[in-house]
Amino acid sequence: MAKEGILLIDDEQTFLEGLADALEAEGYRVFKARTGTEAIRILGRESVRLATVDVMMPYAETPAGVPSHRAGVQIIKDIKKRWPDLDIFCISVINDAETIRAIRHAGARFLRKGETPLRTLLAMITSRARGIAYRDPGY
Repeated sequence: MAKEGILLIDDEQTFLEGLADALEAEGYRVFKARTGTEAIRILGRESVRLATVDVMMPYAETPAGVPSHRAGVQIIKDIKKRWPDLDIFCISVINDAETIRAIRHAGARFLRKGETPLRTLLAMITSRARGIAYRDPGY
């Protein structure tokens, strides 16, 4: 029997594929979205326990005036509004403190892409998908 679903939202194909392969090897059903709009559609039709979101990616619902490098914050807000119990990890290369605060305030955990080893990321995601408490030290 397959484990619960995990949605990976990222427009960077190489990142998506590596993480998806690792999660599938653990037995998870993995869904991939390259845009925020596609992610919302997947969440509406599939059973998903956890999602990862990149900050800098396309999302048609981003309000006017919001910089494109913060579109992921809007994706997180929109997901949390419709699915408040969904665990979300934001995985991004950004280092802007204000954006990271906004991510955390929206209800997601922040991890830095490229600095967090895949093994660590996988352990964090799978522990949350199993319902084991994880607390980001900076959350």
